[in-house]
Amino acid sequence: MLLILPESIRLIFVMSPLSAKTHFKALSLQPSIGKQAFSYLYSLTDAVVNCSLTSDAQQLFYYCTMLVNATMNTTYIPTGCFQGCRSLVNVYLPSTPPTSALPTSNTGFKLHIPAGTLSAYSSATNWSALTSYFVEDSPLS
Repeated sequence: MLLILPESIRLIFVMSPLSAKTHFKALSLQPSIGKQAFSYLYSLTDAVVNCSLTSDAQQLFYYCTMLVNATMNTTYIPTGCFQGCRSLVNVYLPSTPPTSALPTSNTGFKLHIPAGTLSAYSSATNWSALTSYFVEDSPLS
């Protein structure tokens, strides 16, 4: 199941995570969202974030254990965004390095960056320690 939220929604804040019984296969995000908003979605395999994220979105995909691919079209990646996402293989990043980097202890996956951006990521605060995970390839659409 693909969940697409309308652009008119500007904030989702979930006090308790969506039910693990909810069966999402893919998720495309447009609005700004809150802490653990999409945690424990065990059948979620793909996610696209096209919205502004803030520190309120900590642990966004917390324990989405089947999440394989995530496209992060955002300028900020919150703390613990992919914590517990043990199936994650690919994270696609924008041309400009986000202001927050994924913790090094959470990277068993490839960080795909657009061609020509390796020097920007390599010199960016919090990203330089992750250069061994970068795959310089596909631009985000």
